[in-house]
Amino acid sequence: MKNLGKVITIILSIIVSANLYGQQKTIPLCDKIEIVNANLEKKLNLFSEYKNFQQALLYQENDTLFILEVIYKKNDVFKVARKPLTKVELDIFCEKIYQSETIDKFLSTNQDGRTEFLISSTISGLGFYGWAIPQASNLEDRAAIATYMLIGGGSFFVPFLATKDREITRSMARSYSIGTGTGIGHGLIIRNLMSLNDEYPYDNTKTQRRLFVPIALGLGESVGFMALTNHFDLPVSDVSMIATGSVWGAGWGAGIGSLFLSESTDFKVGSQRISVAALVGSSAGMFLGHKVYQKMPNMTNGDVLVANSYGILGGLYAGTISDLALDFEKYNHGKVLIGSITAATIGGLAYGLHRTSDYDYTTSEGAYIGLSEIAGGLLGFGIGYLVDTDLNSETVLISSSLGATAGLLIIDNYLRKRSLKVNTSIGNFDFGFNPMGIANAFEEDNSVKSLEYYQRSMNNYIVRAAVTF
Repeated sequence: MKNLGKVITIILSIIVSANLYGQQKTIPLCDKIEIVNANLEKKLNLFSEYKNFQQALLYQENDTLFILEVIYKKNDVFKVARKPLTKVELDIFCEKIYQSETIDKFLSTNQDGRTEFLISSTISGLGFYGWAIPQASNLEDRAAIATYMLIGGGSFFVPFLATKDREITRSMARSYSIGTGTGIGHGLIIRNLMSLNDEYPYDNTKTQRRLFVPIALGLGESVGFMALTNHFDLPVSDVSMIATGSVWGAGWGAGIGSLFLSESTDFKVGSQRISVAALVGSSAGMFLGHKVYQKMPNMTNGDVLVANSYGILGGLYAGTISDLALDFEKYNHGKVLIGSITAATIGGLAYGLHRTSDYDYTTSEGAYIGLSEIAGGLLGFGIGYLVDTDLNSETVLISSSLGATAGLLIIDNYLRKRSLKVNTSIGNFDFGFNPMGIANAFEEDNSVKSLEYYQRSMNNYIVRAAVTF
């Protein structure tokens, strides 16, 4: 009889859930908050009557009835309180949110990129500013170590406190990271230009002081790019295209600049021309990257990663073919190599952008394709080295190129074919199966359950059918 009762309960739960879930749906609380978690509640203080508050959701039964569901913890046991609210009662509750300037300001502040921003500032502090500033200031021994530690620690705490109540979007965080990298790179090129005029005997103190150039540009470009992103509301993919243009533009500028040198060109003059061309190319590339995005406004961040992967592959093939066909002991053959790599990377990048025109790659998919290119190249290198033990042999270079191509194309086509980004439906009918419902129906132990358990099983059904009208 006991098992028969459970079977009847299961059947009834199927029937009831099919009826209930055809109507009930989750809606934002007061049209502002999708879900109130414990961290958000500490700032909003909306459910102070519940000690150890965990989470709150709002369900709509019909046009006039709502269910406010609150999960809280009491005596180490998670409990669920479901409070019915009429439309009038909900409006009275929401007035507290609508009339609070503090709550409205908090909800309107987007800090999705704050974690990335803090990681970036900490890495740049520990990886560059921490040692560059003591070097530029000619500090030594104890003073240098102490300064490094202070800058390293401050690179987290200062921006952490400065952005406590400030908007930091993902685009702003990404632009800060990119601006730091491009600024330091531009500064090092300028520092190199300044050092070309030095004469023997060299003044090491003056050389070290020039590190303030990349320090200043790193800070200036990171904060400046971040401010521009915020002012013009640039999306992440636009920021990524600007970064792509900056990096490739610097390389293309340096390559094109070297094509106009002759074998008799003085080293200092040649270095100056290449450095200036790299700076001009980087600046032009940033502008061009932004223009490309404006032509392709639906571009995703994953699309940018894929385009870069094809650009790198183009350069790899140009280098491989040039190595097979040219004699690099001849000066002009070196120019052919540089010219072919420049043209091939431009072509590869253009093809990559075309490749993304009919498919929106996610950031994860773009990363998979980039990693597959690297992994394929390494596998090809390993196979080539097994065949020919000379690392400088053409066999190793060819197998690396073929491996990189195979890795990229296999994963690219695999991701496209197995794409899960397809919306399917049968009219307005939705069918659901919840295995947790079976376990819950026969479970008899009274042990303490985790919050995740209740979150998974709060829709306590086995089979449900819903029709949207």
